[in-house]
Amino acid sequence: MNFILKISYSNFKKIFIIIFFLTFLYSDKFSGSCYAQWQIQTSGTSEHLSSICFTGTNNQIGYAVGHNGVVIKTTNLGLNWSSVNIPTLWNYNSVFFTNSDNGWVVGFEVYRTSNGGEDWTKVITNPEIAGFKVQFFDSENGWILGLKINTRLRIWKTTNGGDNWDTSTIILNPYISDPMDMHFPSVETGFISGGNTSSFIAKTITSGKNWFFQNVPYGRYISGINFKDNLTGWAISDSGNILKTTNGGTNWYKTNTVAYGGKKIYYKNINNNEQLWIIGANGSILYSGNLGNSWQSVTFNSGHFYEDLTFSGNNQTGIHIVGNNGMIIYSGNAGGVNIKKESSVNPQCFTLYQNYPNPFNPNTVIKYSLEKSGFVSLKVYDIMGKEMKILVNENKNIGDYEVNFHSENLASGIYFYRIKSGNFSETKCMLLIK
Repeated sequence: MNFILKISYSNFKKIFIIIFFLTFLYSDKFSGSCYAQWQIQTSGTSEHLSSICFTGTNNQIGYAVGHNGVVIKTTNLGLNWSSVNIPTLWNYNSVFFTNSDNGWVVGFEVYRTSNGGEDWTKVITNPEIAGFKVQFFDSENGWILGLKINTRLRIWKTTNGGDNWDTSTIILNPYISDPMDMHFPSVETGFISGGNTSSFIAKTITSGKNWFFQNVPYGRYISGINFKDNLTGWAISDSGNILKTTNGGTNWYKTNTVAYGGKKIYYKNINNNEQLWIIGANGSILYSGNLGNSWQSVTFNSGHFYEDLTFSGNNQTGIHIVGNNGMIIYSGNAGGVNIKKESSVNPQCFTLYQNYPNPFNPNTVIKYSLEKSGFVSLKVYDIMGKEMKILVNENKNIGDYEVNFHSENLASGIYFYRIKSGNFSETKCMLLIK
């Protein structure tokens, strides 16, 4: 028996538009580091990478650590990575450098370097304790979070830049759970999150000497925690719940839920641009520019599991993320998310960003960066190349800009927007669905 599929002209037109748009979108490749939103960097290892940090002049020097003793280093923002020799092959969970010379890696042993990774000295060894994270608030005050057998948490504290560590603090965990993350927004105030069968958040106001616990009933564990200051902070659970507190952790409330369980959450204020980032499973990367009220997906390379994110490059406007199978990805422009309408920091290249939202109805935002002042033309065209709207047609100073595009009187379909300024020109497409 033969079947004939009947599709109306209007539906066929919609299907054609969507297929054409998706084909264009996923075949669109941009050459050069300025125009690529995310780049895969060659790490030189297939081991699971757990942690990454950048330091030095313009934050060009980076270190990443992972399983089976992997420690790698870059001196050029990740363009090249090379192995760093370290005495043992433990799984390393965390790395932190206070400057280009002094750094620590943490696993079942804690190693320190004072000459940029050339030589390493064992600082703490205890086969009963696994180190989960190391953080310094400044060049003198730092902490290492560890787990001792019988679910007793350990906090090691230094007040002299790591020359000496107080290892005496034992935290009795009433929830019998594992630690996942730690963050100190000040020298006195710090937070730990974790879980296994019962999620928890713990707080100290004595620089790690004394702690009190909260049960947070949002999943099996709280895998990530980060604070803006001593009062305002965020956490992410395995079940994808995004939590927020505005009173120093006394109360937590759910603000959003993400599709994939988050791994870590990060807050950063760069030149008064406040950013929140979440990374996790299945290539999940989320961004918020309004302190978590809404989130934008900037998912890249689905299927990978991301472990850690750090800010890199000049003024820390770049992002590096590490994960399984030696994965390192890098964006020099915050993953294609332009943070502010006009920035006090001069852009390092011309960039035309993908509009957001996309597809859209009826409005969308188009953002662009100018590395030189000059005449700027930004126009919208239909699929036949007919000019539909002029968005910008004037002289502009160097900086970051955004334009709100209103699609009144336009029909559903594919549209192109093109920017020209001096010798720079670029075109992107967007989809209007009414």
